[in-house]
Amino acid sequence: HSDEAVELCRAAVARAELADDHALATIYEVEALLRAARYEEAVRVALDGAAAGQRAGFDRSMGGYLSAMAVEALTHLGRWDEARLLLDRLGGVDAVPVTKVRLALAGAALGEAFVLAAQADVALHAGDVTAALVAVDTATGATCTRDARWQPRFALLAAAASVELVLDARAHREPLDEHAVIGEVRARIAAARSASTPAPDGAVPVDASVHLAHAEAVLTTLTGADPDAWARAAEGWQRVGDPWATAVAQLREAEAAVVCGDASRAADRLRAAHAAATELGAAPLVEAVDAVATRSRIRVDAPLPAALDDAQTMRLGLTSREAEVLSLV
Repeated sequence: HSDEAVELCRAAVARAELADDHALATIYEVEALLRAARYEEAVRVALDGAAAGQRAGFDRSMGGYLSAMAVEALTHLGRWDEARLLLDRLGGVDAVPVTKVRLALAGAALGEAFVLAAQADVALHAGDVTAALVAVDTATGATCTRDARWQPRFALLAAAASVELVLDARAHREPLDEHAVIGEVRARIAAARSASTPAPDGAVPVDASVHLAHAEAVLTTLTGADPDAWARAAEGWQRVGDPWATAVAQLREAEAAVVCGDASRAADRLRAAHAAATELGAAPLVEAVDAVATRSRIRVDAPLPAALDDAQTMRLGLTSREAEVLSLV
């Protein structure tokens, strides 16, 4: 269980006597916190460890690695300005590039998982579905991804890549067995859920459940609009504390609500996504929200309700209830 892993790592940190052993144990503690989606704690422990590493002369190696982990946690929390400042500081350190340090000290098997997940993620953002699927397929047979922590993440990546594959085939009118593709993704999601170690109350850990909820929501792009599926994903990301992922799920919930004819729900979710994206400074996400709002003829800058004063009500000859209804209209 992820919480038990955190406690084991903390015990190792407490017992470490040499500075390099302490730094290495701290790295594993932060890794456990990241996998448990305990991002606030991860930031604190990583930055404290990086400071200790700097004092011990490890700023070019383990100190830089811990700082990179803090950047990852800050990004999840939506504290992008702080993450950028930290990256700027790291840029002035004569060290191995942060990403290389992050992978080199993670261990061969775990490093492979990071690489494959990053490859799939980057390929999806670049619109290269083929490359994303290759990374996901490679991960399927890799020893590293038999670790239950990684299966939910790759299930989500597989769902996203598979949906894009089907949509591309539809756009180009190419033959594709959509039912088989959907079935494969559902099987992967089910396997990831079964592999996830249950918490004492029998529930799937939140870091796994949110990835699986998002993967299931992604599939509804092919199987039929389902605002509730996207709402579950948004709620999960909100619990984890990832405002960017929350906003993305809210945007998709709004799109699904439009298809289902629920304009009020669509407007509410679009405004929430727009506010979050604006606060984060995520320009592409703001543009995506604006595009959906424009197509749906929904204003994301909700106007203030107009209220009629007593003089206007009397001049129009309205009762107080009629004036209230007219203000709402």
